[in-house]
Amino acid sequence: MQPSSPADPSGEHSAMRADAAEPAWVFLQLCQGGALSSDQVVRIPAAKASQFARTLRTLDLIGHLETHTVGVVYAAPGQKTEAEMLANQYGSERYARFLRQLGGIVPISEDSSPGGLSEKDGHFTYVYDDPVTQVVFHVATLMPTNESDVACNAKKRYIGNDFVTIVYNDSGHPYRLGTISGKFAHVAIIVVPQDDETLSITLLAKDEISRWLAAKRALLKDNDAASLCRKMAMRAQLSVNVWRTQEAASDPPYLNMAVERYRKIKQLRERYTAAPILTKTFIDAL
Repeated sequence: MQPSSPADPSGEHSAMRADAAEPAWVFLQLCQGGALSSDQVVRIPAAKASQFARTLRTLDLIGHLETHTVGVVYAAPGQKTEAEMLANQYGSERYARFLRQLGGIVPISEDSSPGGLSEKDGHFTYVYDDPVTQVVFHVATLMPTNESDVACNAKKRYIGNDFVTIVYNDSGHPYRLGTISGKFAHVAIIVVPQDDETLSITLLAKDEISRWLAAKRALLKDNDAASLCRKMAMRAQLSVNVWRTQEAASDPPYLNMAVERYRKIKQLRERYTAAPILTKTFIDAL
């Protein structure tokens, strides 16, 4: 089942025209530089055919979509701690409407595990996608709460490992970055009701990530809040990816998955360009 996108009156996330070219396809054409001549063909020696085939299968693990997982947590009135928030099995009616606007419903089954979720983690979750991006939401209130798991580690296994978490805060208390803790908890997007139809949105981020982000505060009507939160989450995730590659030092700055695939393909070509012959063994190895 393909995840569906929420209705968007502005048409911004509406389906692409049938004759429109996807951005990733355009990028590929620009990088390819036209048809390859016979002297440009990468030739694979028989001795390396099996190794090359394995490398191609590894390349396939770099998906064509820019994929993100984002945690979603509800803070009920009076709640301050991580365990209290993660243990919630439902939120307010207004929170439920906000969830539905984040994305479309995708079932969790043996054959479908969006964002790594399994059947023991709930029956469904919300997913947003467009031609080049997919966002899977790890929603705490949709995951089962086990009384023997007081710290809600089963839920934290996912949400604590998300770089970005959206917190719908009905607690009446300020949310502090790190309340939902985790090694990768770099960004929190806080949603707070202001009146019956307005929500305030505040982005909190660690210093090394914050400098990459421009929009950090907004006051919006309910119908527009989920869309902005989703965009802020994707932008924050990109900023985290750029920062991580800079920290690694050995890698060029991260841009997107299409560029990452191109870089790996280029490395592959450079590695095998000097190979002397092309044989049927390589094709058989695939």
